[in-house]
Amino acid sequence: ENPDVVVRLTGDNPIIDISLLQNVITHHVVNQNDYTTTEWLPIGMNMEVVSPAALISLENVETTYSEKEHVTLYFKNNDFFKKQVIKLVEDIEYSKLRLTIDYLSDYLVVSQLLAISQASEIFGFDLVKIVYEKYNWLFQVNKDNIQKKTPADLLEEFVMAVNTLEQNQLLNAALFLKNYNEKCLSAS
Repeated sequence: ENPDVVVRLTGDNPIIDISLLQNVITHHVVNQNDYTTTEWLPIGMNMEVVSPAALISLENVETTYSEKEHVTLYFKNNDFFKKQVIKLVEDIEYSKLRLTIDYLSDYLVVSQLLAISQASEIFGFDLVKIVYEKYNWLFQVNKDNIQKKTPADLLEEFVMAVNTLEQNQLLNAALFLKNYNEKCLSAS
């Protein structure tokens, strides 16, 4: 039997809200989208749903290395798909929380959340809201971690690199990279 949708879930994002996911899937199917994603949830909780036909349509498309590694990136980068972004929560503050595991401090936060979930039998986004209200300090543990992103082009990667250097107080290197970038841009 052919599936109605493909849902992208990754191992570094273990806190999933099944009821929100069901809502996103329903929205995706009802609106006949090729690609549906969410925003404003904590980093690591946003969801992506793709139609199987759209995914299969990429079979003979030449994609970049990044688009092969990050399966849904091609949908994000190209406008000939029917796409939609859904805001599942009203408070953008939640989007600043990290519930993905890229660093040891992320692992500590997620482990603590899962322990609280197991003890309280509260799951998904409800768990996040309760912990955020009662134990806000927990989210301070990994708040300075840099979210890894895939730049759209070299210029965006330069900007990301400069920001990372500046955040880590590597100001001379940031200035050097800014100057180098400006020279490259003026030469072209």
